[in-house]
Order: sequence, then C-alpha cells, then structure tokens
Amino acid sequence: MNNSDVQGGATLISVASDNAAKKVGEKAADRALNAIIDFVKSRYGETKVRIGSVFDRYLENAMLRYNQVRTLATGTTTRSIIGDDSLYVSIGVKYNDQEIDTISVDSMLQVSKNILILGTGGVGKSMLTRYLFLVTAEYEDYVPVLIELRRIGTQSPGQLSIMDLIYDCMKDFDVELPVEQFEYSLRLGKYLFLFDGFDEVKSSLAKETAAAIQTFSAKYPQNSFIVTSRPRTETSPLETFTVMESMLLSKEQAVDLASRIWTEDEKTREFCQQLDAALYERHKDFAENPLLLSMMFLTFMRNSSIPDHLSDFYKKAYEALYSAHDNQDKGYITIIM
Repeated sequence: MNNSDVQGGATLISVASDNAAKKVGEKAADRALNAIIDFVKSRYGETKVRIGSVFDRYLENAMLRYNQVRTLATGTTTRSIIGDDSLYVSIGVKYNDQEIDTISVDSMLQVSKNILILGTGGVGKSMLTRYLFLVTAEYEDYVPVLIELRRIGTQSPGQLSIMDLIYDCMKDFDVELPVEQFEYSLRLGKYLFLFDGFDEVKSSLAKETAAAIQTFSAKYPQNSFIVTSRPRTETSPLETFTVMESMLLSKEQAVDLASRIWTEDEKTREFCQQLDAALYERHKDFAENPLLLSMMFLTFMRNSSIPDHLSDFYKKAYEALYSAHDNQDKGYITIIM
C-alpha cells in the first residue's frame, strides 16, 4: 500500500445501522469491530450490545476531524493528511539501526505491540499519530483509538486513570462508551491505542502517567499500544515498551513535502528545485525537520531566496515567521508537525 491508495477522509468509514447490535460494513476496522461486537454479544446478549454503534460513530467523527490540519506553512488554510490534497509524507522510524516504514502500522507491530516513539520537536510525531489512526481505520484489522496525553492534566495526582482519559477523549466526538462492554471487549485484543504527546504532560504528572499507561497495557496485553514523546527521563516506567526513534527527512522526502505545502506555482517549484540542488545540504539542520522546513519555505516565499550565512538566514526566517503569525486572525496558527 502507498499513499496514493488512501482515499479522502469522507470516504474512509461507512456508518452503519441504527440498530446498536447490527454489524457494520466490511472495511478493515469494521472487521475488527465486528469481532468485538460478536465477542461482547456472547457475554451480554444481542439486544443489549451498544459498543458497535458507539465505535461506528466515533470512527466516523474522529476521522473527519483528524484528517483536517493547519500547519505553520498553510496558515488558516485547512489541509488533509490523506486524500487528494494530502500534506503527509511518510517518514520511517529507526529501531536497532534499521529503518521501519510507517506506511502502515503493521511493520512496527511486527517488532513489538508496545512501542514508544521518541523524536525532537517538529519531526512530525503528532502528524504520524493522526496518519496511523486514519490509515488503520481503513486498512488494518484493529479499531484505532487516539488519546491526547496532555489532557491527563485534568485529572488529580495520585488518581490518574487511563480508562477515564480514553472516555474523555471519545466524548469529544459525541459518543458515550458503555463502560462494562468496553472493558470486557479489551480482552479480545482488537484495539490500537495511540497515545500522542507524552512530552506535553506536566512534569509533576509524567512518571505517574507513564506508570498508568504501563499498567493499562499490562492489564490488556492482547491490544497494541503506541506512545509518542520527545526524549524525557520520565518515560522510564514504560519498561515493556520498545523504543523507536523518529527519522528525519531525506532530501527526496524534503522535496516531496515542500511540493505539497502550497499550491504548485512557479515559486513553489523554484523552491523545490533549489532545495534539491543545494539548499538541503546547505541548511540540512532545517531541511530535515518538517517544522523547520516549513520555516524555510515561508522565508523563501517572502524573500525569493535563502541567505547563505546562518545569521542572515535565522533573521529572515524569524521575519517570515512573524509575518505569517501577524497575518492570521490575532496571530493564531495551529502547528501539529
């Protein structure tokens, strides 16, 4: 499978019936959900099963939201992670000095069902998490659940609950989980839990959060778990998690991403040509990081060139960033790179 195989967000999931116990359509995540429905029905009986319609609604609503992003370079213009105007470029992860592709989640899960992906700021961890959610719902035999770890801060120290965090994240999509049915369904092992942004957890809650994730994954080991974070010592309680490292953009990937950032006009093509010819090697620390590459792109769009000297480049990049910020409504830009 490659990116061209993935269709737009609106077609990713078919919403099924009004009958809570009725099976949904036969797409990849639907097959996993059908197995969950049958499993829960064996315990609670067909007429009482609500988990199918709940997750059907969750997947539909979450996919529409997670597929729409705004970045530093696109400003207020909403773009898709997958689809006809896809902004996403697949960047692998590294494990034991070997690259593992992230086109789908299967390559990573063949190494481990518990994964901690570490990477510095701007390398695209949140974008990867959203992409894996979207592509898993369409092509893999898991039901994906995306959890924003920064929200753990709403809970009280000493009483952190991953289950409560999952419920809170799903409420955003106008769904209420049937608690007993969900907890029972976890035994089947058909879920992929994507915990995004451990580095956004308050330091005072970080170790307890990591321990709570470890406990949750140990209690339901048949499922798969991926956590993303910048490197930090508080991840040490995740003792059963295999550490993988976010990779940086190769020159080919950087040019590909630059070509997707904005409309294909003469200036965009010129930037891509210069990036391929010399800019990537000259400013590699910027060009291999998706967020910093966006700053390079903005600098070029504003000045029609990239200064050779770093001090001049940093000044121009700051001016371009300030200008982009100033042109938004009250300076608001969402960055999820």
